[in-house]
Amino acid sequence: MLKFILKPFWSGQKEKSISANGDIAFTVCRVRRPDGVDGLVDVVTLLPPEVFSKWGVANETIVGFCTKLVAEGTHIDAATFRPNKAFVDLLHDVIKTNAPEVPEFQTAARRQDAGWACILDARTRTPAGEVPAHDIIGSFEVRDGAIVPNSYSANRNHLLFSSDGLFKLPSTSLQEA
Repeated sequence: MLKFILKPFWSGQKEKSISANGDIAFTVCRVRRPDGVDGLVDVVTLLPPEVFSKWGVANETIVGFCTKLVAEGTHIDAATFRPNKAFVDLLHDVIKTNAPEVPEFQTAARRQDAGWACILDARTRTPAGEVPAHDIIGSFEVRDGAIVPNSYSANRNHLLFSSDGLFKLPSTSLQEA
C-alpha cells in the first residue's frame, strides 16, 4: 500500500534523462520535510508534476533527496543527492521480479551459459568494457543458459545518481514495470 505522505506546494524544474530505450522524466519538487522537522526539502521523483500536485508524493516514488535546496535554473548534482531506501528497495524488487522475463536478458543468459549476468545501468560509458561498480545495478545467476529463479543479488554499490547523471534502466520493459 502506498502512503501519500508529502504534499507539494511548489514544483521546480524538470530534470530529464534520456535512456538507451526511451525517455525517463525525473522531476525535482520542493515539499515539506517528511521527517516532521520544520522546513522544506527538494525531492527527485519519477512522478510528473500533474500527478504529485494532485495526489502528493508516495515515499516509494521518491528517488532521492537533495541535501540543499536546488536554486531555480540550476541542476541537482551527485554531491548533494541522497538516495531514498524505499525507492531503492522498490527498484530492486521490480528488477528481481521482471528482468528474468525480459527477452534480451534471456538471450544474454543463453549466450553466457553459466556464471553471473549483470544488469548494467544504461548510463554507463563502457557497457562493452570495464564497467564501474557504481554502474552495476545487480546480477542474476545463470546456469545452463537460463536465469536461475530467485537468484537476483542487488549491488549495494550502485549509485542512483553519479557524475554521469541519474540512473537509466537498460530495457523498456523494466522502465514500464
